[in-house]
Amino acid sequence: MGAMVAALKSFSGSSSGGVDGLRPGHIKDLISAHTAEAGEHLKISITALINSLLRAEIPQHARDLIFSANLTALKRKDGGIRPIAVGNIFRRLAAKIACRVVMKETGHELRPVQLGVGIQGGCEAAVHATRSFFENTSHAPPRILLKLDMKNAFNSIRRDHALEVCHQRTPSIFKLAHLSYSHPSMLIASHNIISSATVIQQGDPLGPLLFAMAIDGVARSIASLFNIWYLDDATLGGPIEAVAADLRRVIPALSLLELEINSSKSEIINLNYTADDFDGWCYLRILDSRMRKLK
Repeated sequence: MGAMVAALKSFSGSSSGGVDGLRPGHIKDLISAHTAEAGEHLKISITALINSLLRAEIPQHARDLIFSANLTALKRKDGGIRPIAVGNIFRRLAAKIACRVVMKETGHELRPVQLGVGIQGGCEAAVHATRSFFENTSHAPPRILLKLDMKNAFNSIRRDHALEVCHQRTPSIFKLAHLSYSHPSMLIASHNIISSATVIQQGDPLGPLLFAMAIDGVARSIASLFNIWYLDDATLGGPIEAVAADLRRVIPALSLLELEINSSKSEIINLNYTADDFDGWCYLRILDSRMRKLK
């Protein structure tokens, strides 16, 4: 019961509700000290429901409702759309609890390559590491930085691969992950119902962990001197030849997971090559002409 209350407190006060409209704030009010014995009984009931979700012991008709979600389309800076699925509060509570069970150990396994899960301040750590590599070039051999952006990664990656890796690496939460993603889920967008059957929902608390584990094999296949990932954003660094060789491996490996590099939003940064050497490699051997090139 304590884990449920802690997970509930981790939601922000403005967190939205799922299809049923029940928000985390509503549950917080219903189990507050002011509700006395009734609130304690509700805590017990919610904990029992969450345990049933973690064990995947719910009937199919209940599963269809609990794992449905409201779909919101957020506009990207580049004019594209980022779909966010806001699910049922009880499904999200179960996912938060599941993540807490495995996050410390799994985060340790994913580091130092993946800094997007299991570490506080992972984004800042990635930025500092990249800045250090960028600045320490005065006595270093020629090298570059390659920043890779993926197209709509969470909404593209194969569910079956994510579930397979979850079963291998975090079997204690596999039942919930399987319950979440082994069957299509209903996404409600205004008055339309969309069946979600192939991707990881962006908005699911399990999503970042499942995604990070799913691409870990690709991330760790990189041999470049510098290799940092923050979920779907990767930064590679080293001699041009080594980075180019990694890129040739990464592109088809990501394609097997239904992921694609967004060359128009990726960047090549020349740290200390001559202009002629840098231009020759960038245009002829690394990426197509759509990728941004910084000197």
